[in-house]
Amino acid sequence: MWKGPSYPLRSGEYGLFETKTDCDLIQGNILQILGTYRGERVMLPLFGSWVRDFVHDPTDDVTLRLLRVEIVDAIKMWEPRVVLLEARLQGVPEKFEVHAHLRYRLNGTDEEKTFSLTIDRKGGVSLWQG
Repeated sequence: MWKGPSYPLRSGEYGLFETKTDCDLIQGNILQILGTYRGERVMLPLFGSWVRDFVHDPTDDVTLRLLRVEIVDAIKMWEPRVVLLEARLQGVPEKFEVHAHLRYRLNGTDEEKTFSLTIDRKGGVSLWQG
């Protein structure tokens, strides 16, 4: 079982940070990885991804393929607790959004999880509120 601060950071009981466990923690970490621009963290300059570079590109097949590669590579590098099984991307050109549907397995288990996120011009990377 894993336990850590929630993402985004929120206050919890007694003025301490709210904590998350297992899949909620991992999903928050994936959002943090994809939403953090490489070079943004001074002491860890390679952390993050180039996902935000794609928010102003057209949502065509080429962009979706490049974005998928960036998502898969970033998760493989920075979230060792999961094995990414599938990453499907769907462009929504009229909203200038991309929906990414991720399916992963927790390392050392047979437990599979899925979640979806949105990449857009307004908020960057966030959970998809379909």
